[in-house]
Amino acid sequence: LQADGSKVDRTRPATEHPLGDMAFWAFLIVAKVNPRTVVLECAPGFKDRELWASLSGALQRLGYLVESRVLNANDYGCISKRTRTVLVATTPDAKAEPFSWPE
Repeated sequence: LQADGSKVDRTRPATEHPLGDMAFWAFLIVAKVNPRTVVLECAPGFKDRELWASLSGALQRLGYLVESRVLNANDYGCISKRTRTVLVATTPDAKAEPFSWPE
């Protein structure tokens, strides 16, 4: 529900959503700051969209190793049964341990 009590229209394309360009802004920040690790999360259906593939490819072109999975918070001790797509992008740093997903 939105703040005014109305339901969110999930049929709109991401480009028409008020936050539909957040992936673009996240990428610009990553490109400017160049952190060792980037973690992004969003709705599970986003992983199947063209924007997700574009974002993953853009991070790879910056030199990041990119992995993503759909995770359920309940599997990790949270009361909520909310599933989220999680993207983890890491730099191939010889000094750092490689990223591994929780069991």
